[in-house]
Amino acid sequence: MKSLACDFKVNLGQALVPRYHYLVNVQSFDLLNGKLQVSVRTMKIYTFQDYKAFLRDHVQSLPKGGRGESLKMARYLRVHPTMLSQILAGEKDFSLEHAQKVCEYLHLDEDEARYFVLLVLWARAGSVDLRTHFEKQIQELRERSLKTEKQIKKHRKLSSEDASRFYSNWKYSATRLAVGIKDLRTVPDLARYLNVTEREVGIVLRFLMEAGLIRDKHEWFEAVDDVTFIDADSPLYSLHHLNWRVRAVESNTERRKQDYTFTSPMTLSRETFAEIRSLLLSQIKVIGEKVVESPSEMLACLNIDLFEVGR
Repeated sequence: MKSLACDFKVNLGQALVPRYHYLVNVQSFDLLNGKLQVSVRTMKIYTFQDYKAFLRDHVQSLPKGGRGESLKMARYLRVHPTMLSQILAGEKDFSLEHAQKVCEYLHLDEDEARYFVLLVLWARAGSVDLRTHFEKQIQELRERSLKTEKQIKKHRKLSSEDASRFYSNWKYSATRLAVGIKDLRTVPDLARYLNVTEREVGIVLRFLMEAGLIRDKHEWFEAVDDVTFIDADSPLYSLHHLNWRVRAVESNTERRKQDYTFTSPMTLSRETFAEIRSLLLSQIKVIGEKVVESPSEMLACLNIDLFEVGR
């Protein structure tokens, strides 16, 4: 079993609503690549107000442009392909029963399924008041989707005292993850790799053992197969992000060929901002899956920031 850890939170701003200034800052450098276990759905459905546009986008995003997908979906829904084509073209709407079957076909989770059905109800509503009623519920779910606590699998939640120390410095997270690398399981090896003193490593290791985050195997140390998590409303949340971004800045002075830094202030529409956010979340899922499957050979850190610059 590989050591799994997730010591980051995604905070990707607000979305879906003319043109404002945003800043995108992505930094990746060779220092923290333990075992990220990330369970993040693409959440792309929440960027759509029109369920038909969502389904068309889904089909087009599949290999070969989704050829044959409409036919498979029609068979699953037990409707004629022509009827499904008319619905996707905007001429008709799904019944609520068919909307539920679509959710099953797409394997949407509970919130996503509720959102999809609300989009269908909104489209079918015959009055402004009824549309407004459903629109409020749609907005509530959309805002909830922005809270990425539901997109990252939660395992271990440290006590307030342990969390205060663990998130006070990047060295705690880095050391915990580093012991999952075969050649970095002793104090001298860890100190040399992380460019810190053996005394610092010893203090960190002692704390990690007391907190139950690693085990002492006498000749080496071993990480516990847990995921650590910090709430977005915790005062330590900003500190944790700050620690790794400061480390990213420090890494620029020791930059290696494989390291990569990207910063791009930009102006764009709120709709495009929402699309970029969804793309980032989708890629975080892909990255997490690849990291979990990857052997532990090095440490790296990926920092991602997407936010509106103005107020």
